[in-house]
Amino acid sequence: MAGTSRVLTIPPGGARKNLRKIASGNLPLPRSNFFEAINLDYPGLEKVKAAFNKSDLPTARKELLEHFKTRTKPTYYSNWRKKDEIVKLINEKFPKYFQKLIVEADSVMTHIFTFEGDKRDVGKNVNWMQDSPGGNKSWAQIISRFCFAAPLLSAYWATGNEKYSREYIYLVKDWIKDNPRPLLTVGRRSWSRELAATPLKGWTSLNTGIRTKAWVDAYSHLFASPSWQPETNTLFLRSLLEQAEYLFEVQLHRGNATGGNWQAFECSGLLSVAVMFPEFKKSKIWRDKVYDILNLKLQKEVYDDGGHWELNTGYQGCVMRALFGSILLAKRNGIELPPGYLKRYEKMFDYLAATSMPDSTWPRRGDGPISPGGGRGFLMRGALLFGRGDFKFLGSKPSAKELMLFGHDVFKKYQTIKVRKPSFTSIALPNSQHVIMRTGWDKDGLYLMLNCAPWGGCHSHPDHLNIDVYGYGQLLITDSGMPCYDWKLGGGFCKKTKGHNVIIIDGEEQPIKVEPNPITETFITTSNFDFAQGLLENYVGAKQQRSIIFIKPDYWIMVDRLDEMEPTENQETHSVKQLFHFAPTLLTLDENAKTVHSSYSHGNILLAPPGADKIELVEQQGWVAFSRIQ
Repeated sequence: MAGTSRVLTIPPGGARKNLRKIASGNLPLPRSNFFEAINLDYPGLEKVKAAFNKSDLPTARKELLEHFKTRTKPTYYSNWRKKDEIVKLINEKFPKYFQKLIVEADSVMTHIFTFEGDKRDVGKNVNWMQDSPGGNKSWAQIISRFCFAAPLLSAYWATGNEKYSREYIYLVKDWIKDNPRPLLTVGRRSWSRELAATPLKGWTSLNTGIRTKAWVDAYSHLFASPSWQPETNTLFLRSLLEQAEYLFEVQLHRGNATGGNWQAFECSGLLSVAVMFPEFKKSKIWRDKVYDILNLKLQKEVYDDGGHWELNTGYQGCVMRALFGSILLAKRNGIELPPGYLKRYEKMFDYLAATSMPDSTWPRRGDGPISPGGGRGFLMRGALLFGRGDFKFLGSKPSAKELMLFGHDVFKKYQTIKVRKPSFTSIALPNSQHVIMRTGWDKDGLYLMLNCAPWGGCHSHPDHLNIDVYGYGQLLITDSGMPCYDWKLGGGFCKKTKGHNVIIIDGEEQPIKVEPNPITETFITTSNFDFAQGLLENYVGAKQQRSIIFIKPDYWIMVDRLDEMEPTENQETHSVKQLFHFAPTLLTLDENAKTVHSSYSHGNILLAPPGADKIELVEQQGWVAFSRIQ
């Protein structure tokens, strides 16, 4: 079977230099070639092999599906053979869990979706391209990840209603039909981002990694459904094979380079296919490659203090999620992890614990602040993985998801972990270059983070020596965070220096990447006070030193000192702005005393700068992104 092909031209400026051309075949991998990609000598495939050797493809497809229904290994996160037991336990402990997901599944079937605040009707025959002008540019990528369809799987398990299985099957077939596999001729660096500028947005390596994991999850829920016929099974696995081969090719083109959170998603998807479908001839090669890459990421991208090099908790969470999946699959299926893998992974939980605010949320650093539930959920899973009582202290309680991931005895196991507070209060992270000052671990305690972090890639903000302040159960001084990437406030405010609690000299933007990196010069912690100094050099020819002393448990004194890097005889006059972003509140400005007082519902904060006669106090509109859409 031969398919036609087309070449997609990219508008000038819309592609990187390494992109040469993108072409795609309009037909999937031919059926006969698909069976040639399967190890027909794999135990249990004897009938498949016999039928294929006779060119009896209908029987081969039928026997292949029967093989997957009867095999006992490998084991996925949730075991479909224990479906009824799992559903019963969840209904007993979390009676509203499936009810909510059934409502969401029924909503999915309307084909009206809202992603990042952008609501669209994609039609019965789904428009996967979604290139409408003025809307969320990420929409076509998000829909192709198939995360939106996950409620269909839970609803099918909970009810056994075939409408949910048929709907998922329809969506898969429709996506395969409209999204042919790309063939690329490119340079050595990661090319798949270029696909975001084409009609094949769904095939970026990021989206493909997320989708393949979602599809493997779907397979574990649906392949025993009467609606999952041999023809559907073959079509699905053929596409899954194509996507896995594509992801593997991406890793080969990366060489030994590490690829941040994108690569974590890519590896998560590829590993799911490799472990759960050992029948593919290349599965062992894929699996070994992924574990080598993830181990490399742990060693090279994770600092000794546990911070991921992108240094924002949201994208740290993405990497941790991929690693968590790799660990569970290894435990389920007797796969030996590389030496030091778990120990290095544990450090990432230490980082979350060290940087958490008193309410178990995290400062809004960079593009990706982790959600409160997400961060606490990670620490809870860290407690289960490592038996750590301090993670349990900061984490949430196990939910229905943990029951499926860890088994029915997860609640008993969690109860056996003795809760303890972390052994420290204030701390300086030597690699991530964060300083955290706190009074303790109670929810009304005081907390300040001084950010001296190095550049962490494209998700970094110009926020050198930024501070975040929390106290009395609420945010007091906050970073702006980051909303949906397509919102004007994102690039126009939140990603600018003015969106942070920093110094601005002569109205100039801080450089995101500076040489040398900012550093924590000094850190001292005692029972009575904490003291820290951060240093930023080469900002508009100046050197800034931010010194903070915390007089426990009452207040902070902060001093910003500015010196010219190369003093000249003719001293120039510079304008300096010292920015403080309050969480939403009414402010009281005293023009005479030059003080600012907040009006929060509980405790408040007073800014009282010395030398009032030399200071101009200005109140301006600011913005803070509490989520991607709020």
